[in-house]
Amino acid sequence: MISLGLCLVACPEQRTPVDGTPNGEAPSDASASASASASASSLPSSAATSQPSSQPSSLPADHAAFTGTGTRAGTLAELNGLFAMPTNVGAVVAKVNESVITRDELEAKLRELELQITAAGLPESITHEEILKTAIDQLVEAKIRKVLATQLKVEVSAAAIEAWRADLHARMERSPSFKAFLCRAGKCEAETQRRDAEDALTMDGIMAELRQRAQAEIRDAARDYYERHKKEYLEREAVEVWRIFVRAPGTMIQRDRDIAKARAETVHTSALRTKGDAKRFEDLARSHSADGRGAQGGYLGWVSRATFPKALEDQIWNAKPNTILPLVEDGEGYWIYRVGKVRPERQHPFAEVEAQIVERIYTPILTKKLEAEIERLRGQQKIEILVPELVRRPTER
Repeated sequence: MISLGLCLVACPEQRTPVDGTPNGEAPSDASASASASASASSLPSSAATSQPSSQPSSLPADHAAFTGTGTRAGTLAELNGLFAMPTNVGAVVAKVNESVITRDELEAKLRELELQITAAGLPESITHEEILKTAIDQLVEAKIRKVLATQLKVEVSAAAIEAWRADLHARMERSPSFKAFLCRAGKCEAETQRRDAEDALTMDGIMAELRQRAQAEIRDAARDYYERHKKEYLEREAVEVWRIFVRAPGTMIQRDRDIAKARAETVHTSALRTKGDAKRFEDLARSHSADGRGAQGGYLGWVSRATFPKALEDQIWNAKPNTILPLVEDGEGYWIYRVGKVRPERQHPFAEVEAQIVERIYTPILTKKLEAEIERLRGQQKIEILVPELVRRPTER
């Protein structure tokens, strides 16, 4: 089965919100990775599209042609047909053991998929049957995840659900467009939010438990990654550098450039008096430097070789710590450099970077484990699909 890769509030793994807030401001692990849909679907590869943008595309308001980032175009009527409820279905559209999936749940899921898929761009080859099967698959998988949660002893408290909703409401208030997007998908009703919160927090709990059980495997994978990417964790030889810039472009009239040079020489003399006191140099930079580093005290940080022009680089690397270099002149003006300590090249040992690597690699490992658990449990459940359009032939799973 192929992942649809689209979520409405936040994906269980990606946690990328769609409200356009700075840095995402994704809810915390304890309360916020709301999944508006399960990750697996039966859409063809052409439908495995990317996340919708932070500002969801508006649906057409009339019968004008619609196009997305995909290649399909058509009328609003055709769009509505793709996501229409099937005919001749009763109040129950599917069963997983004794747990039922209702017509209302299917209708809400289709509305959700309509917004997700059209926001990302409608694939050319997508059909109504594929969308309908995707909706049913996601609803069935949500039921199977609850079975898995029970086996893993994952529980979600009422307090956690309400905390999740409070966080969602705060995001909605910060972004009216996000709120409108969710409401169009039927996600503004309290009961729907509680159901989404339970699904999301259940997924968080499942992933946390799977991660706990896979600690040894994840650590082995992290060490393997480290051995194959050691250069990423090689700290190059570098030197601490500060600078002050006095602007004097070549286009200046000579009189003004002479004034700028005199000011630069005065500042340079003051810099020489700072000796080993980096703080005093930084105060000078804040007062006199005309470049963007002035506000940071002129601090450039640890600078490796081949960063500066060769002549300047030679001066920097040949200087002793806490040295003020001679005044440097170029076509832009005058530069006063302070050289600090030298840091030798160093390979970070695995123990220092293990946590960083684990955060980078654990998600794919756990995703595969989750998929394997879902498939294992799927074969053990009694699943009945009661939608005539999907019963005409066996489902793929």
